[in-house]
Amino acid sequence: SPGIYVLSIRTVKNSYQHKFFFAGSYGTGSAKQSASKNMLQKSAAGVDSLTFTLHGKVCLKVELSAYEDSLEDIILDTSSIYETFTDERDGGIYKKVTIGTQTWMAENLNYKVQEGNSWCYGDDSTNCETYGRLYDLETISMDGHGNGSDICPPRWRLPTKAEWEKLVTAAGESETAAGALKSVADWDYDGSSDTFGFNWLPGGLRQASGGYSSVGRRSYIWIGEGAAYYVLKDKKQINQINDVDGRSGHSVRCIEDTSNYIPILKDERDGKIYKVVKLDDQWWLGENLNYKPDSGQNACYANQETNCDVYGMLYNYRTATADYHGNGKDVCPVGWRLPTLQEYKDLIAWAGGDDAACEKLKTFDGWINDHSGTDDYGFSLLPAGMFNATNGVFSELTGRAYLIADNGDVTPGAQVGGPYWLTYSRSMFWYMGGFQPYYMSVRCLKE
Repeated sequence: SPGIYVLSIRTVKNSYQHKFFFAGSYGTGSAKQSASKNMLQKSAAGVDSLTFTLHGKVCLKVELSAYEDSLEDIILDTSSIYETFTDERDGGIYKKVTIGTQTWMAENLNYKVQEGNSWCYGDDSTNCETYGRLYDLETISMDGHGNGSDICPPRWRLPTKAEWEKLVTAAGESETAAGALKSVADWDYDGSSDTFGFNWLPGGLRQASGGYSSVGRRSYIWIGEGAAYYVLKDKKQINQINDVDGRSGHSVRCIEDTSNYIPILKDERDGKIYKVVKLDDQWWLGENLNYKPDSGQNACYANQETNCDVYGMLYNYRTATADYHGNGKDVCPVGWRLPTLQEYKDLIAWAGGDDAACEKLKTFDGWINDHSGTDDYGFSLLPAGMFNATNGVFSELTGRAYLIADNGDVTPGAQVGGPYWLTYSRSMFWYMGGFQPYYMSVRCLKE
């Protein structure tokens, strides 16, 4: 079946793996198809190539002369290496492909919208199965489709013009990119290679007047910013439409949204905005909490409000876990809460364990002695230091970060102040508990 496949070739001295795209539809074939040793031995007797077939159709020809030493084995793995994802809105399954540093849908979107307009070419549902749906400009731009921004599935979005141009550049510039991106099948002519598995299909368009045209011969793709690109059946160049009629229906390709955080959390208590980051399956604040409660024990580092602006507020455990801050349980915004010790442990394990997580979760600047991290996920762990209420000393700003975890003990008079997580300026995490006098930072987790 159509897809990207791997050909493995082993010689006496070397081994090779080649990725290629097979566009035909000849059944699933066997799990693996191998060249026999007899066939390989014939190469010494003047056989120049081997031809692989699936259900009687040629799908690959291997030129043996390209390999300098004696061949031992050739295996064609006929299980496609396309990855897939599921659109959780309707259960639709899509192939995806990584080209350069971008990950794209490898087929056109086929989501039937609840609001707005979408059409199957020629009002024939079988065309939706092959080419996806056609959408108008207003519909693709609506934020009511379940991902909060546009027509694409959650964690995907419409590409920008810059991202589309980056794709074209990765595929070989505009003059040749179309041939490398267009599907081998379905076009009304031969000549495409689909080198990267992008599988650009000729879905045609729906005209503003309501008619349909150009299936098999043209493809029109919406991008963000209200623009569109198209390619013709016998051309290798990709063209931009400068004057788009928003009422016309074009295809949609989505790009994976690799930004881990979005500044969407507004704390209704004081109006502050926090960036939010999704790590594994949980949403975290991507910065320290900076809420000043009406009562309780808290402070900005060195009693300087500018430090709160950068590092957030420092709280003692009793204040952080008190239920009088407006959300009914702790100091976090409504709908959020303090993480438990186990949830911090799970986060650290997900990020690779103590050493790796410390590097990946810390900010990429602001730490002393060149101990900054890489901030791979946007968690942006800051060295906010701490305050010791017993002696009135602030310490370890730029050197250490202390985070409060909820241990569930809010019994009046309890002598348990932790647990806390501490990351030292070196690459390790430490656990502390029972330190009532200390004020430390707070991160919140979405309920």
